[in-house]
Amino acid sequence: MPGSLAGSRINMGSKRHSRTNSVPAVWRLAALVSLFFCLRAIGVAEPVDRAEPGSGVVRDGAHILPDDQRTALDEALRAFRDSTGCSLFVATATFVSGKSIRDHAHELADTWMPDGLGVVLAYDRSSSSHAIVPTEAMWRKYPTPGLVEAFREAAAVLQEDKQPLGDRLMRGSKVLIKRIGTLDRQLRRQGQVLVPGRERWLGIAFLGFLITGAIVAATLIGFICRRDAAQSVLHFFPAVEVAPRFGAPHGGGVIAEIPFTRQQQPE
Repeated sequence: MPGSLAGSRINMGSKRHSRTNSVPAVWRLAALVSLFFCLRAIGVAEPVDRAEPGSGVVRDGAHILPDDQRTALDEALRAFRDSTGCSLFVATATFVSGKSIRDHAHELADTWMPDGLGVVLAYDRSSSSHAIVPTEAMWRKYPTPGLVEAFREAAAVLQEDKQPLGDRLMRGSKVLIKRIGTLDRQLRRQGQVLVPGRERWLGIAFLGFLITGAIVAATLIGFICRRDAAQSVLHFFPAVEVAPRFGAPHGGGVIAEIPFTRQQQPE
């Protein structure tokens, strides 16, 4: 009996000791959770990796795209970059803390393409928001209306809530590839027609054509004006033939007809 009581006392002491040790563990867990939310509230930025020239252009941090779609999209974006020289990055995140998705996309563009030609399509899964941010070089190279229309069409595709998110990302990226590719081909055709040397000679020829046309037009206008002036003079002062008049050497006097016989005709 004494031994059993002693054992029970020992067991009860160990239970009390475990309960006392479990209380600080709960508080530590609560403190860690509170610290996590505090850091998220004050906006601790997630580290942004720098894209190397040979790295992929699809950064699916939220794991939205399946492996086959991610591989196909990465290959399409690489081919687009090789053909146009423009990089298109697709970046997804589970959540973006302390900033909007647009600010996050600007940060990615400044980090990955500080002086390059490219666009970042960023998506935040926690807020279901997206942003399409081009670099400054894009605005300088391509016409603004064309870029705005491309971004607007891609944004409309991303906002289709009834479609799966992965399909929306794929279709939105393909819209940007198609529209920007069309703008690039248009610029290339314009560059082939108006090369620097040919453009100068075309300008000189066009200027000569304008000068020649101005000379011809001035000549025709002068001829028409002279003809109209001559016709107006003839209208107001017509040419009249006056018969010989007796009594005045210059047409004055009275016109009269005097009949003469054969004997009265002056010699």
